[in-house]
Amino acid sequence: HRCVDEFYTQLEENKAVELKAQHAQNVLARVDRIRADQGRRLQELEAEQQASERKASLIETNVGLVDRALAMLNAMVASQVDWSEIWREVKRQQRMGHPIAEHIHSLNLEQN
Repeated sequence: HRCVDEFYTQLEENKAVELKAQHAQNVLARVDRIRADQGRRLQELEAEQQASERKASLIETNVGLVDRALAMLNAMVASQVDWSEIWREVKRQQRMGHPIAEHIHSLNLEQN
């Protein structure tokens, strides 16, 4: 009996050790996935920050032009030009050689 009891006790202990090792391995794998995900998020945020800083720098460098472009767009809004028509009007003004409209490359009216 004693040998059989020792065998099963050892078997249960080995299973417990294996389960703990498997659990530890799962936790470490989860930590690695989280670390990789956080690293990816950090890179995305840094890239977004750089893009925002570049945009801010361009705006600061061209503040006069930006103010005139905003005034032009605000004038369209004040004259009740429909939002969907504003971009078409900017494109038309570009074709006509309007010096401010030529500097407008896109409008993101949904976001801004």
